[in-house]
Amino acid sequence: YANFTGMSNCDNCPTGTKTAVVGTKLCDDCPQGKFQRATGQTICHVCHIGTYSEKRTGTACTDCAGGRAAGRGASACRVCPAGTYSAPRSPNCTKCDAGTASTAGSTICSNCPAGRYTAIKGSNNTDCYICPAGTFSIERSSGCTNCSKGQYSEAESGSCINCDAGKYQKKVGFRGDVNCTQCAFGRYSAIGAAVCVDCAKGTLSNNDNTDCTSCDAGRYASTAGWQYEYCFICPGGKYSGERSSVCS
Repeated sequence: YANFTGMSNCDNCPTGTKTAVVGTKLCDDCPQGKFQRATGQTICHVCHIGTYSEKRTGTACTDCAGGRAAGRGASACRVCPAGTYSAPRSPNCTKCDAGTASTAGSTICSNCPAGRYTAIKGSNNTDCYICPAGTFSIERSSGCTNCSKGQYSEAESGSCINCDAGKYQKKVGFRGDVNCTQCAFGRYSAIGAAVCVDCAKGTLSNNDNTDCTSCDAGRYASTAGWQYEYCFICPGGKYSGERSSVCS
């Protein structure tokens, strides 16, 4: 180009500019998203994907940082939204897998902790959803699993808790206010029971319903699941051995 009259020769367009016109007085600035690092050029180059040039007269493009992305010819990098991530110099943001989450501008997705979940790819819930009472989840879960019969859980649990011996829970995914139900008198249960079992004839349940106790000699319990707090005494003229259901 030659921007003065009477010049004996033309000057090269400086870096960051170009001209394709013969006899021009001025060079054109390379626009945002393009660059030119050499002098005396007729074109500006487009920034590659994952890079950008935010100013005019750019001589190079800058790589997008992790957590950001840009297509070809970008003047700026866009921030990856929550639920996505990117490595440096990325053209696009990638959705997080189910069971993971991210905040805006993330370079990685983090696993949902035990007791939480995300069900779909690219979930924008940055903290993962909380599993409700009666369910649980392990780390990196895409959903919550119901507690089995004989178990219960509080909200945001990584595992279920077995009912104590002497108690039971007959529902799957139980979410009641009372965790487990005490067995009725005359019945008992082991740890993690879904139902209580009747004590056999000649026995009655102990105070915490964890086992059955035999009636003493001279006493009896005539039915299974004996609902009295004691064994009946054999009447006069009759007797019974230990663990009897009748008197002879």
